[in-house]
Amino acid sequence: MKTSMSQTFCCSLHLGELEVSAAELLALRPGARIGFKPPHGLEGVLKVAGGDWAKASVTLEGEDVWLEVKELL
Repeated sequence: MKTSMSQTFCCSLHLGELEVSAAELLALRPGARIGFKPPHGLEGVLKVAGGDWAKASVTLEGEDVWLEVKELL
């Protein structure tokens, strides 16, 4: 299979775990929102084709989200 540098891939970003109360969990419905403050030093795992690809630091700057790759997996 030949891959071109302009080819695109679907990726996902796993940001870890979030604790929610039983009441919040049971109240989840389409359109429901759970708010939380992002922890300092938020890190994520970038996944490509279902497999872990890279670990990255995640920063929020205004309306933008930036990933700084820390390690290729």
